[in-house]
Amino acid sequence: MSRTPIAAGRHEVPRGLVVLAALAVFLFALHDWVPDAPGKLPNALLTVGAVALVLYAWSQFSPRGLSALLATWRYPFALAALLHGAAFATIAAFIPVSYTSLLGLWLNDGGSLRAGLLPYRDFVLEYPPLAAVLFWLPTYSGQGIEGYRLGFALTILVFDLLGVAVGLWALRRCAPEASPRGIILLQPLWLVWAGRNLVFEDFDLAPAVLLLLAIALLAAGRHHAAWAALGLGVVLKLYPVLLLPIFLMVAWQQRTRRQLATDIGAFLAAMLLPTLIVMRGHLLDVWAFVSYHLDRGLEVESTYAALLMIGHLITGSPIKDVSGHRAEEIAAPLAPLLSTVALPVTILALAAVYVLAWRMRHDWLSPARLFDSLVRLSTAALITFMITGKVLSPQYLLWLYPLVAVLGRRQGAVWALYGASVIFADWIYPNHWIEMISFTPHAIGVLVARNTILLVLLVLALWPQRSAPPLEGRLGPLQRFM
Repeated sequence: MSRTPIAAGRHEVPRGLVVLAALAVFLFALHDWVPDAPGKLPNALLTVGAVALVLYAWSQFSPRGLSALLATWRYPFALAALLHGAAFATIAAFIPVSYTSLLGLWLNDGGSLRAGLLPYRDFVLEYPPLAAVLFWLPTYSGQGIEGYRLGFALTILVFDLLGVAVGLWALRRCAPEASPRGIILLQPLWLVWAGRNLVFEDFDLAPAVLLLLAIALLAAGRHHAAWAALGLGVVLKLYPVLLLPIFLMVAWQQRTRRQLATDIGAFLAAMLLPTLIVMRGHLLDVWAFVSYHLDRGLEVESTYAALLMIGHLITGSPIKDVSGHRAEEIAAPLAPLLSTVALPVTILALAAVYVLAWRMRHDWLSPARLFDSLVRLSTAALITFMITGKVLSPQYLLWLYPLVAVLGRRQGAVWALYGASVIFADWIYPNHWIEMISFTPHAIGVLVARNTILLVLLVLALWPQRSAPPLEGRLGPLQRFM
């Protein structure tokens, strides 16, 4: 046990005692992993309160309070592991799991791969090939849906902690004189409050972390590794490909043609090698994944569906919910037209973001400015794809989760708006899903509010700064307390 004291005046407390206290809180939180344990809500609330109490008690041994606590913690990642582990253990208590949930689909897909079946050829897989591996790994964690949920949650927790480590590393590199530890305390907030269904039934946090890793490596000048991380993200879930034009712009400005060729080679290798392994050489079968998504209709939560719902409320035009592609889609007289124009609209909107990125290229002279620009442009590209595409599933909000935590400007407003969008998404699915697909006015209002918040976040991400101050010195969401 470490005997290093935390000193402030006449007070001295061994650091090891505080670590043991925090560990005790974490072990207590693991009680909520037990299915159907009595008193889950009081235990969950007590867990969150106990973590806050430990932080508060420790901070009292310094006149600087929380600022000294964060500044003297020698291993911030250890604190993040405790808080995020407690958050995952706590939210497990709120989720009834069954074979009819998305986890049941992942269990079936992972079991099919484990049985030697080929994705796309022998069973339906609506994601790129590497996603099948993510579904396959938790099948070894135990029997039944409960064992699979434990393995799946631990897998996502590993990616979550990787995201924290990458965020801390990137912020420290871009702001070496700052103490960017606010990310540690704020990230679990939305997990505990409103992200419980997203975390335990979706894997979108994994490619989101790989996307943040690619951005951080690119800003740090590690181009080959950055392109490889981007390729892994694409073959896990396709959406990181939206950053490919921005990466090409950075390479065009900073790399020679030969270096650019090797960067693209690293990107292609990171995609092809996992695909060849999973598909056992049957690369052409992956086209089934592409055609699957091209055939999709307007998902109920998309912007186009919201417009049709508003028209239904105002004019009484007929609409109905239909099931298809493992989702709920909307059927209406104008739905085929809107579904057809969705792709061209998305391409034009993304092109506008890329044009803006090209005009910002002269601001990429330092790692700090490059990282800040990449985070903002990536956030803008992802939100643009969400609000202009014909599918907007609630798990898409996890794409923004790591990026919002390290966004270097308007941090308070961005975090509040992002939290509101997650809360609205949790309200829609699964809490009021029947009202949503029944097109009740209050459910439509919540959907419109959630999509409007995403539009505001897009504006905040792209809003220009007046004087463009350097990134150094920004402390993140907790700056006002330090």
